[in-house]
Amino acid sequence: MSLVFAEKARTALGTVAGALVLTSALAVITWRLSLAALVIVGGAFLVWTTFRSGRSLRGRALLVCVSAVFLAVLPVDVAFARTGHLGVKLVPLLWGLPSAAGFDQARAGEVELAGCVIPANAARYVIRFSW
Repeated sequence: MSLVFAEKARTALGTVAGALVLTSALAVITWRLSLAALVIVGGAFLVWTTFRSGRSLRGRALLVCVSAVFLAVLPVDVAFARTGHLGVKLVPLLWGLPSAAGFDQARAGEVELAGCVIPANAARYVIRFSW
């Protein structure tokens, strides 16, 4: 009986680790905050449901992997900003060194500055959650 449990535990650990490695690799390649959050939330979800649910772990791990690929190819990422008021706004991302006008647009909240190094499949827009 303990041999069967050990085999199931090894399979569960491998499935969770595989899903988290894929999600982490996509997060590193694309520099997406949404994928970094999925690593944390998806990892906790898989570990918690492994012990709480009798259903197939592979289906839940596949859901996390499909979500990771979807977030990696989506042209939108997420950002958080303290602006003094609650809101959600879709704004374009400005990659590279901005001009003076780009800095003015960023101060006004019309664009989000993304950085100088453009990653693979860079996001074009960001959903900014502000508080």
